[in-house]
Amino acid sequence: MNADDKYPLLTRALTGMINELTRDGAVPVLVSVVVFARGSQILFRDVPARELTARRLLDAIDHSPLRFTRYTDIVGALSRAGRIAADSVRTNKALPVRIYVLTDGRPQDVASCCQMRVCH
Repeated sequence: MNADDKYPLLTRALTGMINELTRDGAVPVLVSVVVFARGSQILFRDVPARELTARRLLDAIDHSPLRFTRYTDIVGALSRAGRIAADSVRTNKALPVRIYVLTDGRPQDVASCCQMRVCH
């Protein structure tokens, strides 16, 4: 992700997402953010979108020790995201759950992904 053509795209995509979630008339949603590299880390969990600015999100990513490493642990990230989603469904079955995975497309744990049935 640490490339001239990748990280700027990520920051624009995340900024656009937060702007869309917080625009006037947007349905209130909860946002959780998991970063991943060699391991995974929850940066935000169940934060109302209106309380999360793009700058706050990008600052948290920039300060994560998982930013720009040479390993992509997609299984760890999906495991954490899956637990957050399961907890959300248990809390409120009517609240839609969405999981977005933003990656540079080079996971090193493909065999483990296949065991989780997330590769196709």
